[in-house]
Amino acid sequence: MPLLGQSAVTEIISNALYGEGDVRRIEQVDVIRTSSIVADGTAIFVLDGQFAMFLSPDAYRDAAEQQRRAMVTMNVAVGDQLGERILPIIGAGSLSERSFLILPLCKPLKSGRISRRLQQGRVINEILPWLRALALRSDVCDEASNEFASSLNALVAMSDLRDDIREDANRLKNSIEQGALKVTHSPMHGDLWRNNLMERDGRLVVIDWAGSACQGYAIYDLLRFHQSFGLSGKRLGTE
Repeated sequence: MPLLGQSAVTEIISNALYGEGDVRRIEQVDVIRTSSIVADGTAIFVLDGQFAMFLSPDAYRDAAEQQRRAMVTMNVAVGDQLGERILPIIGAGSLSERSFLILPLCKPLKSGRISRRLQQGRVINEILPWLRALALRSDVCDEASNEFASSLNALVAMSDLRDDIREDANRLKNSIEQGALKVTHSPMHGDLWRNNLMERDGRLVVIDWAGSACQGYAIYDLLRFHQSFGLSGKRLGTE
């Protein structure tokens, strides 16, 4: 892997951040982390106190680029209004064959039991309507029907499953195959928990879109969100 000197690194990142031809250069770099507990986790740096740069690990050199592509794809899929919770991409590029991504610097949600309790209502009231709107951008198609029917059929075939669950699975499978039940895919983040919600300019934004899917499952994000923020049984049932 080719190694770059400090001046070359500064030049590449500055051009990605401020644009080629701009005389501005990065003046300050703060290290948040150089490695992650997950294999494809990126190193994180703060640039000039305003931007966060994510640098792919050597073992997964395209991790940051995959993140960039996922964000662009999802932004197109959900439209401008719903896409406001996806951060704008400031810059991207490659350093020694490792992709990097530059995003606006955001604040994590407050930690601590009391702080979490105080902010819980606000987070729930902002994010649940957004999840509902994502669910409404659903796509009814033959592929979805075949996929759901196949999964339900696998449950029916599981002899060690409880009888009532197998019966429900069979009933739903038959409803799909007969056209009485229409199933849909909808945009899905894929890992909607506390650490992937941040604050920017007084607004909640969602980060880490690498596991997102345009043809996903609305219920998955709802349940993952519930695990982090503990919706009441009544609220969860309503959603």
